[in-house]
Amino acid sequence: MLATGALASPAGTDASPGTPGATPQQATANASIISSRAVAFGITPSIRSQMAGVIVQRSLKESEEKAENKRVKFPVPGLGADAGSGLFTDPLLNLGLANAPMAMPTPSLTFLGQTGAEACNCLPPDTNGDVGPNHYVQSVNVRVSVYDKTGTRLLGSNLQSNTFFNGLPAGNSCRSSDDGDPIVLYDSLADRWMISQFEVDDVPGHQCIAISQTPDPLGAWYAYDFVMPNSNFFDYPHYGVWPDGYYLTVNQFNQAGTAFTGGGIFAFDRVKMLAGDASASYIYHDVFADDPNAGGMLPTDFDGLVPPPAGLRNRIMEFRADEFGDPADAIRTYELVPNYAVPASSTFTIRADTPLAAFDARSPNSRNVIEQNGGTALDAIADRVMFRVGYRNLGTVAAPQNSWVNNFTVNVSGVNPTNAGTYQSAIRWFELRSTDSTSLGTVRDQGTHSSGAISGATGLNNWMGSIAQDNQGNIGLGFSQSGSTQKANIMIAGRTGSGTGAGMNEGEALFFASVGSQTSGSGRWGDYSSMSIDPVDECTFWYTQEYYAATSSGGWSTRIGKFAFPSCTPPQRGMLAADITVCGSGLPIQGADVTVAGGFFRTTDAAGHLQSNIGLVPGTYSATVSKIGLGSVTNNALVISNGGTTTFSACLVGQPIVNADTPLVISAENAVPPNNAADPGETLTVQLPLVNTGLADTTNLVATLQANGGVTNPGAAQNYGALVAGGPSVSMPFAFTAAGTCGDSITLNLALQDGASSLPSVSFPMRLGVLNITTLVDQNFDAVAVPALPSGWTSSINAGGVAWVSTTNIPSSAPNAVFAPDVAAVGDSFLVTPTLNVPNGGGTLTFRNRYNMESTYDGMVLEISINGGAWADITAGGNNFVSGDYNATISTSYSSPIGGRRAWSGLSGGTTAAPAYITSTINLPAAAAGQPIQLRWRAASDSSVIASGLAGVAIDNVVIDQGSYVCSAVDTDTIFKDGFDPATL
Repeated sequence: MLATGALASPAGTDASPGTPGATPQQATANASIISSRAVAFGITPSIRSQMAGVIVQRSLKESEEKAENKRVKFPVPGLGADAGSGLFTDPLLNLGLANAPMAMPTPSLTFLGQTGAEACNCLPPDTNGDVGPNHYVQSVNVRVSVYDKTGTRLLGSNLQSNTFFNGLPAGNSCRSSDDGDPIVLYDSLADRWMISQFEVDDVPGHQCIAISQTPDPLGAWYAYDFVMPNSNFFDYPHYGVWPDGYYLTVNQFNQAGTAFTGGGIFAFDRVKMLAGDASASYIYHDVFADDPNAGGMLPTDFDGLVPPPAGLRNRIMEFRADEFGDPADAIRTYELVPNYAVPASSTFTIRADTPLAAFDARSPNSRNVIEQNGGTALDAIADRVMFRVGYRNLGTVAAPQNSWVNNFTVNVSGVNPTNAGTYQSAIRWFELRSTDSTSLGTVRDQGTHSSGAISGATGLNNWMGSIAQDNQGNIGLGFSQSGSTQKANIMIAGRTGSGTGAGMNEGEALFFASVGSQTSGSGRWGDYSSMSIDPVDECTFWYTQEYYAATSSGGWSTRIGKFAFPSCTPPQRGMLAADITVCGSGLPIQGADVTVAGGFFRTTDAAGHLQSNIGLVPGTYSATVSKIGLGSVTNNALVISNGGTTTFSACLVGQPIVNADTPLVISAENAVPPNNAADPGETLTVQLPLVNTGLADTTNLVATLQANGGVTNPGAAQNYGALVAGGPSVSMPFAFTAAGTCGDSITLNLALQDGASSLPSVSFPMRLGVLNITTLVDQNFDAVAVPALPSGWTSSINAGGVAWVSTTNIPSSAPNAVFAPDVAAVGDSFLVTPTLNVPNGGGTLTFRNRYNMESTYDGMVLEISINGGAWADITAGGNNFVSGDYNATISTSYSSPIGGRRAWSGLSGGTTAAPAYITSTINLPAAAAGQPIQLRWRAASDSSVIASGLAGVAIDNVVIDQGSYVCSAVDTDTIFKDGFDPATL
C-alpha cells in the first residue's frame, strides 16, 4: 500500500483535500524560528485559600467548542486502501491473540470525575488528568478538580481554570478568560504540576501556562501569559514534559476557520518557568513551509525515574498514511532544538519516516461516524495521533533503552467507509525503541486493537485512546468502545511480557459502563483522554475518560480510576536530600535551585532542604545548587543506593547585589529660580542612593557616572565603600550638566566596580523640569441624587440596552458611581459626556472602571467624537491605554453590537459578587488637541446569558487633566563647584 506524493490538509470545509506537501528530509532547517518572552507573569496565591466562597462564573457557550478541532487531514480517493476495489484487511487484526494470556486486570478503583453540569456545559469535555505522589488532578473544559488517591475530591466543581492565573495583572486575558482546550501534566523530574489552556478571543491569541510552586497542586502557582507569534488560530494545543522544555504542538487555522495553515511547534523555557523567572520565553517554528502536510502531531512526554540520555531531543510525532497521499503508512518525527539564549541558533529537523504495518486511514467526511446504542453517531478524530506520546527510558542513562508508545484510530471495516454503517474504528498502537540519543526509533511492537466481529454495521468501535507503559515496559491502553448495540463504555486493554507480535495479549476489560448515550447532533466526543503512570510505584496506570450516566444531549460525566498488572514490581530507587546553607553563618538558604543532570529540579524551603527529595535509580550523580547573589556549588560524587537517602550538603558564598534606591535628592543647582529639578543646561549635584540586597557586603564599591542618556560633563567617581548586605541605602553626590529640552527624560547611569569585580550598572531616571498639572474635568457623580446623572451628562440606549444611572451600590468613592447592567439581549447602553474643550496641549483621561460582563460576549468600549464628528474608538489610530487597557476581543457570534472589537469584558477584579475597580488611563488623541470633544462609554450585550453576581459596568472619578513641564533658566554667572573634579572646571 505505497503511493507517491503528499497531501496538504484542506483549505476550506471538511469536504475537500488539499495539495501535495513535503517529503521527509534529514537536513536541519534554521529558518522561521521565532522567540517571544512572556507578556505577563505573576504569582497566584494558594488555590486552597482562594476557593473560599468563590462564585462560579460563566461557562463556555456550546458553540465555542463545536467550532474548534477541525479536521486536518483527508483521504484522497483512489489512494492507499482506496486503490482498486477499495477492500482492505488490516494485517495486524487479532495478531497472535490465540497464544496470549488474555487476563487483563480490572480496575482496583474508579470514581466519578467532573461532569458537564458542573463544568462548561459544552461539548466535548476535553478530558485529561495526571497523577502525582499524593494527588490526581483532572482538567476538563474550564474546570479543574483535585483528588486524593482514594478518590476523595479535595477541591473542585467550582474551581475555574483561570483561577490558576489570578496572579496576573487585573484585566489580563489569561486571568479573565476561560476558553478551554486544557492540559494538566505532572512533571516528575521536578515534582511540580503544569496546567494550561488557551485564550482565543484576542488576536493574536494566548497560551496560558501555570506551574505549581511546590508539589502541592492546591498551593501557590507561577502564572505565565504568552502571546502567540501570529494571527493564526492555534487549535488543539497539547504539551509534553522534557528536560529542556515544555513542548507544545498546535494545529493552525486562519481566524475564520476556513483554511488549515499547518502544524506549529513550541518549546517553552522549563528551567526558567520552574524558577518563577518572569523572563521565560518560547521558541516557535511554523512547520507549514517545511512540510505543508504536517498536522495532528504531538510532542513526547516523559515518564519514569531514568532521564533520557544526554542529547536525545524531544521527538514530535505524527502518523502519515498513503490514503492521505503520503509515500507510506508511517510515523514522521520532527525535532525542534531550542536555544533560549540565542534563538537564532535554534534548529528544526524533519527526520526520515518510520514505516508501520499497513493500515486504513479512511473515514467518512463527517464528525458523526461512531455508532452508539441509544444515541447519535460520534466523532472518531481519526486524522491524528492521540494524547500522549509517552516516553520511558527502560535502560540507564549510559545504556539507554528509549521507548515511545502512542496510538491513533484506523478503519477496519474492510470497505470504503462512507457513513457510520460502513465504518468500524479500531486502535493502531505502536512502540518504537532506540539505544542511543540520535538514532530514530524502530518498531519494536505494533498492533491494531479491535473487539469482536468485523462489521461496519454491527461491529464494535474502539477509539479515543490513550496509552502508557510501566517501568517494566508493560503497556496499558484506555479507550471508548461502542456500537449499534452498545453504549459508549470505557475500556482498558494491555500488553505484557518481553515478547512482541501478540497484540494486546492481556485482552481487554471493562473500566466503567455507560448507562446513557449522547444525543447531540454535533457528534463531539473526547477530544482526548489520558493514561498516566503513578510515580510512586511506576506500576499503576491511571486513566480518565468520558461516559454518560444518563441519556442526554450533552450531559457527560467523566471517570477516573487505576489498574496494574500483577507481574509489575516497583523499580529500585534511592532518595537525594539537600542541606543548603550560607558559608560562614550556617544560615539555611530558601529558594535555591538544586539540579541533577537529566532535568531533575527542586527548590529549597525555609530550612534549606528540598521541597521534596529527588527519587533516583541507584548510581553516582552530579548535583548543582545555585541562587542569584550566592553563586553555585557542584558535587560530582553523590552515591545513591536502593532504599537509602543521600544528603547533598553545600554552603554558598554570599555575593553583593547592588540596586538603585530612592529618593534622588538634589543638593545643589544653579537654576533661577531653584526648582528642585534638573533643567536643560543646568549644572547640578544629585545624591544617588544605592542599596545592597545581596548576601555579602561590598568591599570597596566605586560608582562612576556615565556621560550618556542626557548627562554631560559628569563629575568624579564616588566611593561607597563597604555597602552592607541587607543594610540601609547609602547616598553619594554626583555632579553633571543636564542636556535636552524641557520635559525630556534623562537617565543617570552608574558603572559599578567592587575591588576587582565589575557589578551590573544601575540607572536613575529623571525628567527635565517640574510637572505642572491643570485639571480640566473632575466628575465623581457625588453631587446628584440617585438615579440622576450630572448636568450635561446623558444616557441613551439601542435595542435591548438599559440606560445608565447613578447608584450608591459599590462606588469607587462614596457615595455615588454610574452603572449600567449586563443584559441577556442584543443592545447598547451609552453614557455621554457634555461637550468638553481640550486645550492645545491635549489632555489625559483617567477614570475608575469596574466591569463584570459575560466574558468575550458582552463588554464595554470607550468612544470619542471630535468637533462633532463620527464616533470612533478612543484607541483608533494607534492610541493606547497607559493603564487599565481593554482585556478581550468580543465574539462575532450572537450579534453583539461591538463584535470583533477590543473591549473590557469578563471580570475587572475581585469576585462576581463584589467586582473590584481598576484605573484606566489614556492620553486623548492628538487630533483632539484644541478641539471640542465628547466621550461616551458604550456597554454592549449579545443575545443571551449575562455574567453571574453583580453583572454590569460602573464608572467613577472621571478626570481629564493636562500635564506640562516648566523649567527654570540657568544662571550662567554662578560659579558652581560642588562635586566636580577640578580638572573639569
